Amino acid sequence: MKIWQNRKILIIDDEPSMCRLVASIFERLGAEVSSTFTGEGGLRSVQDERPDLVILDILLPGMDGLEVCRRIREFSDVPIVMLTAVGRDSQLVRCLYAGADDYVTKPFKPDVLKARAWAVIRRADAWPEFEPKSSYNDGHLLIDLDSNTITAENKQVQLTTTEFQVLAYLYRNSGQMCDVSEILQYLWGDGFGGSHEEVRIYIWHLRQQLEPNPQEPIYIVGNHDVGYSFQSKGS
Repeated sequence: MKIWQNRKILIIDDEPSMCRLVASIFERLGAEVSSTFTGEGGLRSVQDERPDLVILDILLPGMDGLEVCRRIREFSDVPIVMLTAVGRDSQLVRCLYAGADDYVTKPFKPDVLKARAWAVIRRADAWPEFEPKSSYNDGHLLIDLDSNTITAENKQVQLTTTEFQVLAYLYRNSGQMCDVSEILQYLWGDGFGGSHEEVRIYIWHLRQQLEPNPQEPIYIVGNHDVGYSFQSKGS
């Protein structure tokens, strides 16, 4: 697939055999793959190599994958797919709260990992493809989809690729109630899609970052039963 040609992928996993397996999957597609076995090494590699995608194991010695993910999010919006041996919803929630774009449960089929990695790369590539004048500014909240800039109270807001795409979808459909299934379709298409719980977490995190009072949202309104809608201030 051309999407992988010359892409730089960083694997952070303490198991050499897993690193070799994941590397072989993406090298066959034309990607450039590097590996590191510790969280500290992973942080340095993200800063030095500026990869297009990070595949991060949750169970690492010393600094675990969740903490690595949180620290990466302090300085980078690189797409992150986490690997976990636990498929419980609670583990999914922890990964997404830490800032991951997606996760894959071990053991996994290569096609599943490729599909989920492709989906987050596709969303990252789509960032600059919004129509002109895609901006909103009411003094508290600034959304500029052309420059991928979001600020709240004049402070830069750091969003993951997927969170940005959820906000962009709601903003481009301002005033309309968007069903959760519609949001999932937009994010994933007909491939290996995410879950309703993931959307709930993305909405929660967006509200925490954007709303003056996340408990009483004025921008992203609605709930999981009726759907979600972006409302301009005063509308």
